[in-house]
Amino acid sequence: MHLREGQVLVHEDGYYEYETIDYLRNFIKDVNLIHYVCMMTRPGVEEFVTKLEFLHYEPLTTRNDLLSIHTLVWNELPWIIISVPLKEKHFSENLLPLCGLRVVDGIPMMFGAGCNEQFPISGNNVFTLENVSGHPVYQNNAKINQTMCTAEAQSVEDTRKGKAKKTN
Repeated sequence: MHLREGQVLVHEDGYYEYETIDYLRNFIKDVNLIHYVCMMTRPGVEEFVTKLEFLHYEPLTTRNDLLSIHTLVWNELPWIIISVPLKEKHFSENLLPLCGLRVVDGIPMMFGAGCNEQFPISGNNVFTLENVSGHPVYQNNAKINQTMCTAEAQSVEDTRKGKAKKTN
């Protein structure tokens, strides 16, 4: 496994602390939560996380305690695990398509160098996020990708400034 044990960063109240993979494996066992796993650099992820937090789990409120964001490095790539109450998954799932993302049943796999490797965190309540079918990222066009990055950055900024609309 190409995971740096003990190098998991956990975001809580504006600071980072280190947690272990064992901590995350125990954390995801909570049947009252649903967890979304995604590579942090995937288009739409920053926009999704920002909108989810600012529109439904506003910073510096008690509701913010219901949102957990964990990051880790797996196979030298940055990954994020977004966790919300299962009974509130509709907030996430209504935002995802607006950010060009969708839920996939399963967890990430890495293929190559003669081996297949499964993401180190898995469970019945853990799902992968990927871009929707036909998303511009799949055109692999540098100009389109730059336009998407600029638009996402603007959306994130607008959300943080209170210009985004709340979803149900």
